[in-house]
Order: sequence, then C-alpha cells, then structure tokens
Amino acid sequence: MIVRYLIILFITLFSNDLNCQNLDSLRIVQIDSLISLVPDVTMKNDNYSNIQESGLIYKKVLGVFKKRIGSVSTEIIFNDTLIYRILNIYQYKKDNERMIEIFNYSDNKLIRYEKELTIQKDLDTTSILKHKILAYFDNYRLIKHFDTIHDNFIFDKSEQIKVTGLASIEIYNTLESLRVLNKYAPGIPEIRLRKHINE
Repeated sequence: MIVRYLIILFITLFSNDLNCQNLDSLRIVQIDSLISLVPDVTMKNDNYSNIQESGLIYKKVLGVFKKRIGSVSTEIIFNDTLIYRILNIYQYKKDNERMIEIFNYSDNKLIRYEKELTIQKDLDTTSILKHKILAYFDNYRLIKHFDTIHDNFIFDKSEQIKVTGLASIEIYNTLESLRVLNKYAPGIPEIRLRKHINE
C-alpha cells in the first residue's frame, strides 16, 4: 500500500516538473516573438523612437587624475514611456576588450538579457570570445539561461541579481531622461546625447 502511494507521488511530482518545463519553453518562444516585433531601425516605423548616446569611460589614477580607458555607446528603443530595448557597447583600450549588453523589456520589465565579451589582441586577428550569456526572465525570475564561457565568469545567483538590478537602474534612468527630454524637446523622434562614465 505504501509503495503504491510512493509511486503515485513520484508520478505526480515528475508530471508537474514536465509541465513547468513546457510552460517555460512556451514563455521563451513568446519572449523571442515579442522581441522580434521591435525593429532594429526605428526610422521606418513611426511607433518607435530611439535615443543614441555615446561617450568616454574614465578611471581615476592615484585618486586625482582621470585616465581615459575606453568608450561607450548606447541605443534605446522606446515608444512613449515603454522601453523595449537598451543596447550598451563598451570598448576598452586594454586588450581591445569589447562588451555588448542588451536589455530587452516588455511593459518595462526585463524579459531577456544578452551579454557578450570579446577581446582582440592584434588588429589583424579575429576576436576571441571570452563569454556569452543569453538569459530569459519572467517577472524578474530567471526562466532559463544559455551560456558559452571561456574564462572564469560564472552566471550564478549573485550575477542574476546583479543583472536584474542593472536592468531596473537602466529603465529608471531611461524613463527619467525621457521625462526631461519630453519637457524640453517634445516630439523629437531621434535624439543623440553624449555621456561620460567614471569607474
């Protein structure tokens, strides 16, 4: 009798696990289809606007002097107060390191995060992939992530918390910038800004 209950319990738990996996797979397909609706070029579609920012990255040397260590560019695709994509490209002088971060949103909540870090030792050689992350989120809960890692980077729980925190900061700063821009320059579909980052 006890064995029968244990077998029924095991089958129930196993079927629930399979159902959750199917729901997560369906949510990933839904997220990818939502992201494919957002155009890469916003000029052809009046429903979307973009903001492009570029600037320099500085590091303090001896606590006083600023040394330029790289550059950054950002592109934000939005419609009114809904942010759809924030693309950050960081280019560092050391080892010609390049990091690309893409935050994709739905209803201003993170749904997909992409990060790719490459280095290029010489100008003649091709880029070497250090790590690449593709993570899907549903209401700030990690659904699934795919990674290709060739260094000591680990996409663990603390890194997931860091990513969701960064996504929240990015969305807050972007909405605040849009509020200011709409106040002083309403109706401009494409905006280019300069920014500086201090590390």
